[in-house]
Amino acid sequence: MTTLLLLGALLSAPSQVSKMGIPYITDDKAGPPDLIEAIRSRRPGGKLLNLDRILLHSPNFTKGWNTMFAAIRGQLALPGKLRELPIMAIAVLNKADYEWVQHEPEFLKAGGTREQLAALKDLKADPKLFDATELAALQLTIEMTRDVQVGVPADKTALFRRPEMLRSRRWNPE
Repeated sequence: MTTLLLLGALLSAPSQVSKMGIPYITDDKAGPPDLIEAIRSRRPGGKLLNLDRILLHSPNFTKGWNTMFAAIRGQLALPGKLRELPIMAIAVLNKADYEWVQHEPEFLKAGGTREQLAALKDLKADPKLFDATELAALQLTIEMTRDVQVGVPADKTALFRRPEMLRSRRWNPE
């Protein structure tokens, strides 16, 4: 009986190794402390994600990653929904279920809908569900991810005429 309980506990315990075979860095081994604090400060509840635990094998890479995504998520004037829309599409294109699960709540919080999520799962650019800017962003994302080359038809030029979306919230030269 004791053996069965021990086996059950082991099987139900969270995996310490990723699907890629890379061990997750545990809290007691995570560091340096200032980097961990910076990561925790931008995570809900201050909790490290498994992604963080993989990246922490290279603290220098993790520092760059965290700095870049902190800026993208918190310092640009880009609306949250327009930021999350390409992330959701890339998750589908790359079959990145983890990315989808992590960003679905953010997409909904930013104003996305369940109907839009269903369309994104099938990469359907439905003009009844998405406005012109969202459709252009979706098209651009698909082309950049699938083809790595982007055409610039008229419907995508609207994105490029809106540099204010990429301008920092804290610094505005105008």
